[in-house]
Amino acid sequence: VPTFALSGDIASDDLKGLVPGAAPGLPLHVTAWVRQSDGMPVRVVLAGDIIASDAEGMVRQLDLRDFNKAVTIEPPM
Repeated sequence: VPTFALSGDIASDDLKGLVPGAAPGLPLHVTAWVRQSDGMPVRVVLAGDIIASDAEGMVRQLDLRDFNKAVTIEPPM
């Protein structure tokens, strides 16, 4: 799928709306891939710590699909 890749740096607390336990001021690199055809995001990679207990060098990859379909999200164990 043809995409545009967008990347940049933010602070961990910029994600407080999505991650209530986000620690303040930790550096986080974000890369997002957006479909060229409709502007929908298909992948987001967050590299860096978001909460204080994250292992050093944590990388989270979110692959997005099936928009507007119901899902169940289970927390990691």
